[in-house]
Amino acid sequence: MRFLPILTACLSLGLLSPQAWAQQSGDAKQGAGLARDWCASCHVVGTEPGGRGTDSAPSFARIARDPAKGPDYVRGVLNAPHPPMPFMPLSRAAMNDLVAYFRELAAKP
Repeated sequence: MRFLPILTACLSLGLLSPQAWAQQSGDAKQGAGLARDWCASCHVVGTEPGGRGTDSAPSFARIARDPAKGPDYVRGVLNAPHPPMPFMPLSRAAMNDLVAYFRELAAKP
């Protein structure tokens, strides 16, 4: 019972809300590195023009800014890839890092 005041404080500050957990999980910098290593041969993964991607794959920025393609969409595509996208066995941590990178891209103007 002595943890109840701490738990109450965390809840009131939003520190244990689902949104806070979603924002805290994953490292966008690690996700950007994964994207460069695994995805840049087909997708433009950064925000700079002239990336290496192809015309047949959407840019990460375009995917990130599409309101219909949130974190669940990204996780779904990564879990069940489809041709021509290759199967990439990613850990949960790596997937969270990529999702964090997409969130970062979505927030950029």
